[in-house]
Amino acid sequence: MVKERKRITSRIVTKEDISGVLKHIEQAQRQGEIDLERSAQYSALVLFGAHTGQRSEATLSKLTVGQFREALAVDKPVLKVDSSQDEVRMSHTFPCTLALWKPLNRYLLGEVTAN
Repeated sequence: MVKERKRITSRIVTKEDISGVLKHIEQAQRQGEIDLERSAQYSALVLFGAHTGQRSEATLSKLTVGQFREALAVDKPVLKVDSSQDEVRMSHTFPCTLALWKPLNRYLLGEVTAN
């Protein structure tokens, strides 16, 4: 028996898409539509979602600042997601790169300041 192939979306999010969203957030902050803290928050969530593939309404919205702070407190940052926070009810971890943790760290430690 041949296994039925599930339908795959034709839309793939590219680096250019992510870069465009980040530029839009930065532009909104410069134009005063959002404040610097909100700009950093949105940027951090976009980067985390892009690096991990987690959906904003499924898992990202359930994560806490405490989880990120706990992950950042160790030498090799790993974010732990509890099964109750995951849409398929499976706990897992996300080891993350410096490219991701640097903006998260700035936001979570309150180092976001106007230039």
